[in-house]
Amino acid sequence: SQFSTNISDIYLSNSNGFAGSFKSSLVAAGVFLQAGSGDELFEEGWWENRIHLGMLPVIEDIAHTAIHRTTRLLGAKKIESQKLPVIFEPNIAAEILGFLSACLNGNSIYLNRSFLAGKLNSQIANPLINIIDNGLIPGALGSRPFDVDGVPTRSTIVIENGILKNYLLGTYAARKLNMKSTGHASGITNFILENGNLSQNDLIKSIDKGVLITSTIGHGLNPTTGDISKGAAGIMINNGELAYPVHQFTISGNLQDILLNIIGIANDPLLNSTIITPSILIKELDISGE
Repeated sequence: SQFSTNISDIYLSNSNGFAGSFKSSLVAAGVFLQAGSGDELFEEGWWENRIHLGMLPVIEDIAHTAIHRTTRLLGAKKIESQKLPVIFEPNIAAEILGFLSACLNGNSIYLNRSFLAGKLNSQIANPLINIIDNGLIPGALGSRPFDVDGVPTRSTIVIENGILKNYLLGTYAARKLNMKSTGHASGITNFILENGNLSQNDLIKSIDKGVLITSTIGHGLNPTTGDISKGAAGIMINNGELAYPVHQFTISGNLQDILLNIIGIANDPLLNSTIITPSILIKELDISGE
């Protein structure tokens, strides 16, 4: 288990005449657990991050979530290789959006190391998808007044109705691309997928057979091609209900296809990250199991 606090003063001045500063704080608490016996051991847990102690969920709730996430995997089975609808819980959806943000980074774009290079103003996702990066939200983890170039933070429309509207650019990358900086020389601020109007349970009920992905392992992400391949565990869905835990399988696909095949968005975002996203339903993904 861990609990930590951090208070920082950030100062920046540069040769362009910029000088500024701001304060930053972080409070974090979490616990990681192991359940099971013998060869059937499962490790899971939960953490929460906020900028103030008063915003942090109570410790008992964090512990309860960690216990639930660990024990629900007990008795997990292996599954056969197949194509299935997949629901990503918010923490897994955040991994996918984090990969997307890396592919939108200006350095990857001007070096042509992203599959999204040259796709500005193109339809890259289902029209359901709206994503902004907003560094001006009071109390949010990623908010800041300026980036490391001294460019003011703003709210940037990234994807609107599935159309790619902006890359995330610092000053150097913007010059290379003959564009203007979006204030992202320090990376993303608060990268947000707009909520849908369904609950996670609504997404589950809409599936005859599929998988709720609760955790992943590995780093099988290729920004140049958009390919994804990661080990995973989760809960099998049968006839619109959670059936039994499953593990030791791999999910694979391409981020472009995943974005186009998001057919459901829930309303359950987490606030413990700079990537804020609810659960999402993917029409189909490759599952590699037994």
